[in-house]
Amino acid sequence: MNHLFELDKSWDALHRCFTDGDLACDNGDYPLSHVILGGIPLHGGDDYIVCYVTADQVREIAKALEPLDGQWLSDRFATLTFDAYQGTGDADDIAYTQAFLPGLKNFYLTAAQNDRAAIFTVSQ
Repeated sequence: MNHLFELDKSWDALHRCFTDGDLACDNGDYPLSHVILGGIPLHGGDDYIVCYVTADQVREIAKALEPLDGQWLSDRFATLTFDAYQGTGDADDIAYTQAFLPGLKNFYLTAAQNDRAAIFTVSQ
């Protein structure tokens, strides 16, 4: 199904790499700040988070993601400080996170081509 993409645990590191290294809903620069925890918060309790990005934002996110690759992610891991990060930050952790980037890019590209909004959900 191309209208769904699961990030497993990679969402945490991806959000940190797309922003400034912190795990927050209002950090980093747009449009990368909206890939995971950005947009309109629909729910933000102790049990789960739901965020919504509009179809217009999806198009801008897809365009911003297009040039990013595994090397870019590796460089972000190397240059950012991840406070309270649950991962290891070692080569295996970076490779694990990198493995989800192509699918995430494809998800946003497909959503953009179909003029769709996107919703991110995660249980805590």
